[in-house]
Amino acid sequence: MRIRVIMAEYYYLDVSIEIEEGKREISAVYFKNHIIQALKTLFGEVGASINVDILKYQSATKRAILRCPSDSYVKLLSSLTLSSSFNGIACPCGVEFREAFTCFYYSKAEPKGSDCFDAFKVMHECMAKYPTLYNKEEKAEDIEDALADMSLDDTDMKQPETEEACAEKEVQSPDPSESR
Repeated sequence: MRIRVIMAEYYYLDVSIEIEEGKREISAVYFKNHIIQALKTLFGEVGASINVDILKYQSATKRAILRCPSDSYVKLLSSLTLSSSFNGIACPCGVEFREAFTCFYYSKAEPKGSDCFDAFKVMHECMAKYPTLYNKEEKAEDIEDALADMSLDDTDMKQPETEEACAEKEVQSPDPSESR
């Protein structure tokens, strides 16, 4: 029997930090530390050990292209989404987001979450104040444009393998009669 597995090895994220306290400079080291702390807060030491690479960083815009293993993508995204501060400085709407979804998660009302209207309204009002941060219509092309704007070298990111290259790595299951 032959099993062929095709899966992207890495996921790439376009991430920026917007803080309420004006134009504060944030270095790449602090940016990465924030990511590790967000992972640790949500997933403990196991989360803090997830390998996250900063491929490109612009300190002026506090924007980075991150690469993480595909099996850690959901943990990274969850941690960054639920993070509500950076070095003690509040990030816009983090607390409101957490409160609304915590209410929804623990809601016993029918339909589920119907008792959380006020929390979601507060979250929505907060997000409306930051339209560039919480853009509802972000598309894949926007990520590609961000990569182009940051002028990444092709050598900075590992390209996904082609189907032909994956086909060469077909896995064969062991023959049960040979294990004796």
